[in-house]
Parts: sequence; C-alpha cells; structure tokens
Amino acid sequence: IMRLRILLLLPLLLPVLAVADTAPLPSLLAEAARAASGYERARVAEVNQAITELRAVMPDWVASRLAAASAIGEADADAVEAISAMTAEVHDALAGHQFDDALATQESVLLVAQETFGEKHWLTIAALRDFGYAYRQAGAAGEAQTFYSLALSAAEEALGTEHPQTIEIVSLLGELYTAAGMAQDAVSTREMAVASATAGLGADHPVTVGARLALVQTLKQFGQYDAAIAESVDLCSDIEGAYGRFHTYSLKCQETVADIEFTTGKLGEAEKTLLLIA
Repeated sequence: IMRLRILLLLPLLLPVLAVADTAPLPSLLAEAARAASGYERARVAEVNQAITELRAVMPDWVASRLAAASAIGEADADAVEAISAMTAEVHDALAGHQFDDALATQESVLLVAQETFGEKHWLTIAALRDFGYAYRQAGAAGEAQTFYSLALSAAEEALGTEHPQTIEIVSLLGELYTAAGMAQDAVSTREMAVASATAGLGADHPVTVGARLALVQTLKQFGQYDAAIAESVDLCSDIEGAYGRFHTYSLKCQETVADIEFTTGKLGEAEKTLLLIA
C-alpha cells in the first residue's frame, strides 16, 4: 500500500548526488557470490546493499532541477510551515480512513501552495500529486486521474520527463490505470516510465529496475504473458549483470518469471527457474 509522503520542501530526500564510482563493483559482485556459496546471509545482504548504493547514485542535474523548482524565500516561511502541518494532518486522516477530512485539508494545501508559489513550483506539483493520491485512497479514480495528470503536466515542464519525481507520478498513474482495469493505458504508462528512467538515469539504476518490474507485473495482470515473459527474461539478465545473481533484485525477477510460467501451466519451466534461486 502506498503511503502519502510528506511534501518535499527541498531536495533533501533524494539520494546523495555524486558522480558514480563503479570501480568496486566487480569485487563486490565476486564477494557476494563467495558469501552466498558459504551461506553467509548477513554478508550477502551487506554486500548487496553496497552494490545498490553504487547503482543508485543520481546524476547532478536531478538535484539542480529540483532545487530550481523548490526555491523558497524568507517571506514564505509561514506558508511552508502551514503546508507541512496540513500535510501531516492529511496523512493522519487517510490513515484513519477519514477521507472527507483528508480531501478538504489537501485542498487547503493546494490553495496555499498555488497562491504562495505559483503553478510550477515543486510544492504545488507535490500538492497536486498528493491530492490525486488522497482521491485514490478514497476510491475516486476519476478525480485521482485528474490531479495526477495535472501534477504530471506541471512536473514535466518544471523538472523534465526524465526526473525521478516526474517518473514517480507516471508510476502512480500506471498503478491507478492497472487497478481500474484499463489495460492499454496501464501498459503504455508503465512503458513511459521505463523509457524515461532508462534515458535519464540509465538502464541499471534502481528506479529503472523498479519501473521494468512494474511493467512485467502489469503485463502479467492483464494476461499478456508472452510479452511479460520476454520482458522479464531480458530484465533478469540485465539485473544479474548489474547487481549479481544473489541480489534481491535478481531473486525477485526470477520469482516473477517462475510465477508467470506457473500461471501459464509451464510447470517444468517454473521448477527450473525456482531452482536457480534455491
């Protein structure tokens, strides 16, 4: 279940940005294999975390664009404090299934953000996104789509299509379409997220891997099994090359392949796939 995130006031919640140094990767991959062969689970987890951190480094433009869209002056302090307080209230109301209260408060968040910062400021974009999420939790899919779409349009203009925050909004739309049974829209939106993440962050970044896994799951959910298998086989190969055979991403991908094979009655293939991660 997705949770309502506190609005990102500054790019502090993004991963630390630096130029990726992938030189240690070969030794880390070898160490993960060695630890796995010795059943050293804690060591495997430790090494896998180091591999993930290396792959998760963001390019410099990610922070600079968000900072430019998040500029806040001293005179805006009261508005920022009000937005933060109301956003926490929305979170609590949604947690308590008090949807009317959550929606009313989120509307106030959006109005304050719009009046103080304008339509293209990150706080306004985040308020639109979170309004969509609140409607999604309340079961109002049409309204959720409207606000997600408004947030996406503004994010694309302020941050670009390849920014992780923009990709997140695309993914929220993909989840909404999937839940609503809108197969064509769901698949095309998942494909959009994959294309944007690949272009902006690279094929091996965790955001891209997550987008590709979501695409596979969406294809499977709508019975597009051949496409799901083809995508997942390529994905598993890419993950193993970038993260190693014993990384949780690799295990998750192989489990997904086995699940599709089992669903389509290919029991022998599913058993062979599961043996790879046994």
